[in-house]
Amino acid sequence: MNFSEDKISEVIAANIENINSLFVFPTDVVQTSWINWAIKNTNESRVKAFNLDQFTAWDKFKSDYLKAADENLICIPPVVRKVFVQKILLENNEQHFFKRIVSSAPEFKDNVFSFTDWISKILPSLKLWNVQFEKYCALGKIPDDEDNDYKKLFELYKEFLAQNNFYEPSYLDSNFKKNKKHIFIFYPEILEDFAEFQNILCAEENVTLVCISKNEQTGKCVFYNDARKEIRMLALRLRQLHLEKIDLRTVAVNVPDLENIRPYLERELSIYSVPFTVRAGVPYTKNCGGDIFQKIKDCASSNFSYDSVRSFLLDGYIPWKNFDLNERLVRVGNEKRCVCSYEEGKSINDIWLSSLDDGSAEKEFYLKIKDTVLQFENASSFQKLKFAWDNFKNKFVDEKKFNEERYKTTDKILGRIITDLNNLVSIEHDYLSKINYKLNSVFDFFINEINQKTYTPNEKKYGVNIFPYRLSVCADFEYQFVINATQKDISVPFRKLGFINDVEKRALLELNEKDASVDFIKLYCTQQRSLKNKQVFFSASKKTFSASAIMHTALDSCEQSDEKNLEQFDFINNEKNDFKDGIVSDRVFSEMQQKSFYNWKTIFVSGDSSFMSDSLKNKINAELKDKGKNSNLERVKISQTELKSFFPCPRKFIFTKVLSLKEDSLDVDLIKNYEAGVLVHKMIELVCKKFQDKNGIYQGKIPVFNDEISVQIEQLICSAFEEAKLHAGFSRSMLALKIIESQKKLICKNVFLFFRQFCALPDYSSKKGNKSFGGYFIEGVEFEKEVPCNSDRFDFFGKIDCALLNPDEPDELFIIDYKTGSAPSIKDCIFNADSIPVLGDFQMASYVKLLENNQMKVCSAMFYKIKKDSADNFDVVQIISKLPSARSHNTDREGFEKTLSEFEIFAEYFYEKSSEFDFEPKNFQMDKEHGVNVYKDCMKCGLNSICRTSFNIARKEIL
Repeated sequence: MNFSEDKISEVIAANIENINSLFVFPTDVVQTSWINWAIKNTNESRVKAFNLDQFTAWDKFKSDYLKAADENLICIPPVVRKVFVQKILLENNEQHFFKRIVSSAPEFKDNVFSFTDWISKILPSLKLWNVQFEKYCALGKIPDDEDNDYKKLFELYKEFLAQNNFYEPSYLDSNFKKNKKHIFIFYPEILEDFAEFQNILCAEENVTLVCISKNEQTGKCVFYNDARKEIRMLALRLRQLHLEKIDLRTVAVNVPDLENIRPYLERELSIYSVPFTVRAGVPYTKNCGGDIFQKIKDCASSNFSYDSVRSFLLDGYIPWKNFDLNERLVRVGNEKRCVCSYEEGKSINDIWLSSLDDGSAEKEFYLKIKDTVLQFENASSFQKLKFAWDNFKNKFVDEKKFNEERYKTTDKILGRIITDLNNLVSIEHDYLSKINYKLNSVFDFFINEINQKTYTPNEKKYGVNIFPYRLSVCADFEYQFVINATQKDISVPFRKLGFINDVEKRALLELNEKDASVDFIKLYCTQQRSLKNKQVFFSASKKTFSASAIMHTALDSCEQSDEKNLEQFDFINNEKNDFKDGIVSDRVFSEMQQKSFYNWKTIFVSGDSSFMSDSLKNKINAELKDKGKNSNLERVKISQTELKSFFPCPRKFIFTKVLSLKEDSLDVDLIKNYEAGVLVHKMIELVCKKFQDKNGIYQGKIPVFNDEISVQIEQLICSAFEEAKLHAGFSRSMLALKIIESQKKLICKNVFLFFRQFCALPDYSSKKGNKSFGGYFIEGVEFEKEVPCNSDRFDFFGKIDCALLNPDEPDELFIIDYKTGSAPSIKDCIFNADSIPVLGDFQMASYVKLLENNQMKVCSAMFYKIKKDSADNFDVVQIISKLPSARSHNTDREGFEKTLSEFEIFAEYFYEKSSEFDFEPKNFQMDKEHGVNVYKDCMKCGLNSICRTSFNIARKEIL
């Protein structure tokens, strides 16, 4: 073996005329760049034509030239290596010959194949490990369980190779196939696995290692305060190079941690109009059509859960034949809450088949989908897996759409994946059929393979080349930029036999860790050819996008001398500073921008409601008039729900009440948070209606709780449960009904506890207010009322949960509104001009208006919580009380009169604005009573994403 410290250009120029010269570069990128150099610079390369096969990359060199002398031996394919690993892992499950490297615990038995990739990676290094291990044993050291495991693995692997006529390149020694090539390997210091082949290559006289010069210097680095500025300054410098007529194709940007920094870098370069192309692969299965196989797997492994089916069928990267049918199936699954399949006895009940209607298009489609998915899951060979793909493609994929721009990337990625699948079919036919082993899951194996592969688009774009760090080191670029050059991100530790983690053992095996960071930094700085302008720029920042950082210690800190000059050309920051400082600039707005601005200004200033079409007006009238079963359709009817949606923002009334806008979500819950409460509410209503029946045994009164009544109430509750569950929102879901059925005893018990308290004798002395109404007459249960307002211009309308009459004072009304969740606060329900001059909740005021007449007055009104506390009590929030408490801040009927007057004012205001079809929100600063407080009201509104009324700029609220 020979050694050299010459530059790459010098080595090529001196030896390229010899057709037996072979130049081995660290990466494909470096190889391609020097081929281009030799072609373009004939004066320096000294040739006008040469054989491209004289240039190769390290990985290809290993497979092409490091071969066994015996031509009958075959270099083991990586796939076969993994099959061998799975084979011995399965054997170890039975025989337990590994003590340390693979757990033999029963709980890990089903997941044993998760070790496949790790063991496959260490197999090529075991020859080197064995050499060190034998030296270790020669010193009289006693092997431990880990040593014995690796020794066993090494022997099993060697035996497998011999039995099947395979060889492992790194295991070659004297059987290395000789050749006449004069091989020049550039910079072995930065080849991580070079140590595995060092002994083979050292014995060859025709191999020259071109090493890093001992005199090479490290570079200088600009250290910024934050990563945003670092990337911005990079963009400005690249723009400057473009203005200097530098060909941007001769510029390389090297990015450590490219996966995380890439979105920020691409955004900044795009904003500053810097053309670029990213020369980095993206995983087959990340945010692209290649993920379809994992989604198919998820469907099978989850027994077709709703989430997996939705993710599969709504995959937007696949050109489906009938995407509408995909959506319909998901919609039906959402409506019927097909969350997951469930076990019934010893079998699994498919929730989709149980829920979908027989003979429907959705059920027929689901059966086709299920059959196809199971073909993938049950494939016993790669050939059958290929058949499953072809079947899926023929049934569900519109191949003509692959010509559309949006599907072109998917077409390319799927093409690569199917090529890999065809290779697996070939390997299966040529090699695996001869090995006495069947893969545990062909589909799992295939998915694992494609998850590890990347696709690099062949983009024919002009612009700056963006590489992952290390990939273009020593490549022929006029300008090299290395960003994010922090101690953490550009450290390159090379650990010989990295699978040995014990520090003491590594020392005994003479396994020294090498830090290649400095070698890479030196190579980036090395002038590889005669080039006047070649420059390398390192930069880093104190605050990266993920954490604080320090500059790599091998770099010297320096100032960016031209920073101020570059800042002058930062048109983005200049514009921002102009607005910030209030400077009148010479910027020109286009005609379209001017026209759009003045249109907006005219509408904003005039409050023009031209968007109020006749159709929308008709809908508003229908919403306000078409209420109740027997009401006058010509009269406007105002309920507390309309007022609640109108104040403080009238626009919310249009969205929620008139247009009935709701979030279109395909997320599904088996039983929504509020539905259990709604079920209980309905059960209470049904039981109370039994009490209300004057011809029944209770004669329109709430019975006083005792042992006999207790039994009757239990029976009423059970009957109410059976009826109420059929009216619940989850009633279309068979699985939800089964879950509710399983909770029947607990739900009925809670309702019983409620009636035990509700039907007890009244206790007006209680500090928390009376909660019991045994013996009271029921005036109404879940009933509608409609009464004219004082001005007789419109009617009040509402539906009241429960109204009771005091048997001792027949003219006293008690209003009860059940609450399944939180109840409005007392201060929101009672008008107080001194503290809060706005009525926050209209519910109780509305009910009092609806129920009172000349004969009856409301003496008590409360919100009754139907969710018990830890002591099995059900609390009330008493708004109107016969005995008001200063501590509770409630009031008596007389004190509530101000609230009713204010309620009338709000209702009149609503009537006037709705009659004029004026639904523009008012500014809170101009109208405290009816205006919108942006921060308080808009920020918490569920419609703010579509309304876009509120903005927050520089901590200032803008409406």
